[in-house]
Amino acid sequence: MVGFKLCQTRHRAMKDELNRNYGSFRKIHKGCITPGNILEGNEFIIIINRQIMKECAAVSFSSSANLGPGFDTMAIAHTAFHDRVRVSALAGTGHGEIEVECDGIPGDADSNTAGRAARALYSELGLREGIRITIEKGIPEGLGMGSSGSSAAAAVRAIDSSLDLGLSKEDLVKFATEGEAASSGTPHSDNVAASIFGGLAFLGSTVPMKVHKFDIAESLGILLIIPAIKIKHKTRVAREAVPKMITMEEHVVQSRRLSLLLQGLQSGDRETIRENMQDDIVERSRMHMFPFYGEIKRRSLENGAVGVSVSGAGPSIIEFTDTLTDTGKVISEVSKIFESLQTKVSFSMCRAAGGAYIE
Repeated sequence: MVGFKLCQTRHRAMKDELNRNYGSFRKIHKGCITPGNILEGNEFIIIINRQIMKECAAVSFSSSANLGPGFDTMAIAHTAFHDRVRVSALAGTGHGEIEVECDGIPGDADSNTAGRAARALYSELGLREGIRITIEKGIPEGLGMGSSGSSAAAAVRAIDSSLDLGLSKEDLVKFATEGEAASSGTPHSDNVAASIFGGLAFLGSTVPMKVHKFDIAESLGILLIIPAIKIKHKTRVAREAVPKMITMEEHVVQSRRLSLLLQGLQSGDRETIRENMQDDIVERSRMHMFPFYGEIKRRSLENGAVGVSVSGAGPSIIEFTDTLTDTGKVISEVSKIFESLQTKVSFSMCRAAGGAYIE
């Protein structure tokens, strides 16, 4: 990088010339001094982004959000599936061109979660390097396992590394969240937080972005039940079903459950998890979408599942297991339910995953 000291109110022509010759730059404003850059009086440093973009790829994992009482607050990354996103330099005019290709098919950057996340990052940082984003989807789409969030998470992780931006994980979550809006219509951060941080991600705040990462007990495994059901605009439909108002009593019960569930997942206390991985607000409002869920939960708990909930906006279901769980019997009973519905179902036994990483 090259630093130039310019007067804030003068030398606009010089600024324009630097912009034409060197590409994008970032102003360091008062209260936002970064290491190696000094603010002096009315003058500020212009940082010329003259990095050469290096090609790199990031991997991020699938995730399950909500986990009962944790709507838009909590999600866990798991090893069931992963996406790979590769970024490389794109020859162009230096105006921040972004091209997206998913599984060999060119796409519109502004309607793709990875492209939207990249656009948000570029816009805030004033980046102008042309970039090609190549997505290899490993996470099934539309099944409630954070597929859209994972692509966005891997994209911003790869861009950060490729341009050596040094962004914090919270920064990455913020930009990836903007990508989620391409899928659900509204930005939400739970899945992308889990994919970027790994483990159990808990959102402390979204403005400013603050994520707390917890490790679940080693004794806990994860069983994903994945029915072959597709619902058009499923995430939007599921979010629209959530009530806008709840009673104070419902709020108190939900808060209690969320607090105890967080403690139970860390300790592995099966009774604490089982008693509190419940939701009478969001899950109940969506039961018309997944009429099979109640029976699956009942039979799973009867056969030792530690806790059961709809994974994100569904239709997949996440179950925590331990040594007391008869996983084979759970799978057998659930298979019977879907056989009676003439619906295919698959299963994935997995563990909690780490955060997005560079290959």
